[in-house]
Amino acid sequence: MANDKLNWKTILDWRKLICILALAALWAVPISRAASFIRYARGVDGQEQTLNSSNDVHYGVALLVLYSLCLVMDFALCFLLARKSLVILLLLLSAPIWVVIKIIQYKPEEVIVLVPSINPVWLITWNIIPLLVGLGIVGYWKLKTNSFGNARTN
Repeated sequence: MANDKLNWKTILDWRKLICILALAALWAVPISRAASFIRYARGVDGQEQTLNSSNDVHYGVALLVLYSLCLVMDFALCFLLARKSLVILLLLLSAPIWVVIKIIQYKPEEVIVLVPSINPVWLITWNIIPLLVGLGIVGYWKLKTNSFGNARTN
């Protein structure tokens, strides 16, 4: 019966929790701005029904999806590395945190005049590179140990 209980201490490690709460607080600003931009663009699209207003709605939805995807990738990085090495986790999170700060600074949630102020691929690139590096580090650590957590002898 004791084995049936979840080990909440392992799941909600304080390092994971702090990183996740900090990232959620940072990403809350761009996500809320994107949601309000979508509401505004839909209102304008409902009145004007032009191609430009329709493009603004699609751009706002794309930004909201990309922001959410970046947040999920940052959470995955926290779950991968929080118990292993906090220094490596913070180094890898520096790029996504820089991206969030630049998003907050540039405010890309605005009406598109000629071209968008931020390329959405830029967001994904600077969030997926640290995630892939983190997966590589975790994979390397798994290769160094066997299934019981002991170092390999061969």
